[in-house]
Order: sequence, then structure tokens, then C-alpha cells
Amino acid sequence: MKFNLNSFRNEDGIWNDDLERKYSMLEDAAAPIVKKIITQATIGKKPDLTKDERDIWDEFIYRQQLRSPEFFKQLGYEQKIKDDVARAIKELEKENKPPTDKEKSDVQDNPEQFLQMIRVITRSNDGGEAITALAKFGVGIAIIKLSNKSFIVGDHFPLFTGPATSPEPWIPISSKVAIRPAFGPARSEHLVELDRQQICRINETVFRNSNIVGGPSKELVQSLANRR
Repeated sequence: MKFNLNSFRNEDGIWNDDLERKYSMLEDAAAPIVKKIITQATIGKKPDLTKDERDIWDEFIYRQQLRSPEFFKQLGYEQKIKDDVARAIKELEKENKPPTDKEKSDVQDNPEQFLQMIRVITRSNDGGEAITALAKFGVGIAIIKLSNKSFIVGDHFPLFTGPATSPEPWIPISSKVAIRPAFGPARSEHLVELDRQQICRINETVFRNSNIVGGPSKELVQSLANRR
């Protein structure tokens, strides 16, 4: 398990947790919207989100994507950062402008700390273009009606890597309800029914991308752990 995913230690040794505080405020704003979606879906209705609710929802979804511990690895960012740093040091040395011993040690001797700082800075960007892009699509909402099937819920949303027909983008927000961003025309809402196979694949994806998971039964979580 990884801790302090959204903070890093400043040069003075003090933890910078500004991003974590921003996430907390966004989660507070999104909580009633999540509840509304779940409540309406449970009775077979669309949530009919207002424009303000949808704007908050889009930013919430975007930020949750960035929070995934696998986000940087899956997109190859971590290796690129390491390669760029090594290349920059070599170029400076060629130009007779080598970094100081302290600068080199900060990066080379504490690579994880340096990478963590880059992750947090990247997660802190305003995300304007991505959030605007989400607003150009609708939202898919799936509910499980089968009494013997349930979703697990993870602490990090899975990264969207598949096509529109892929099950991976479905994100469980309760044991019976999942949502899918970028689904259908702008501002539209769609109730969708998933089959058993899709439910299983979604659970496997959530389990793979999360540090902490929860489910309605110990057996369900254990079955997913056994497949690793």
C-alpha cells in the first residue's frame, strides 16, 4: 500500500498537502451528486443532473482518474521522467554547466521522492481541456438487478484505456451502481444493463487498479484476490 499519494515533502522537510485538501473539498461537493445518481438508478430513473451538478461531476471524474496509482505508469510517464532527468544531467555536463552535488543527489539519490513531487504537480494542473472534453459527452449509468451479483468499490478509479465498447471505463460507485463517463451525446444520461461477464471484468479492473477495495461480501473480494 502506498501512502501520501497526493502530497510531497518540501525542501524544508515539511509535507505539502495542498492537493489533498483540494481533493477533500471536491469530494465534499461531489458526495450529494453521487448519492443522487445511486438513489435514482436504484429506482430505475436517470439522475437528471443540473448544469452545476454536471460541472462538479466532470471535474470529480477527471481528478479521480489522475489519483490512480497506475495512471503515470500505464501512460509511460514515470519512465519518461526518469529518462528526461538523466538526459538533462548529461547535456548540462557536456555544456560545462553540471548540476550541483545537491541537485544531483536530490534527483538521483531520492528518485521516488522526486517522482512523487512530479506526480503531485501534474495532478494539480487545472485540467481545463480534459474537463471540457468530458462535458461534450453524456453519462452512462448501470445498475445490477441480479441479486447474486455485485460490484466492488475501489479507492482509485480505473484508467480509461479501452474503446467505447470496452467494460473498463465503467466505474462502480456502489455495490449495485456503476457509471461511465464519455457515454453518448453531450449532457445526456443513459441507463444501461450489464451482463454477468461485464460485471466480472469490471470488478477485476477495479481490483487491479486499487490499493483498497470494499465489497458486500468477503467471498467476492477473496475470489478476486485469488485470481491475481
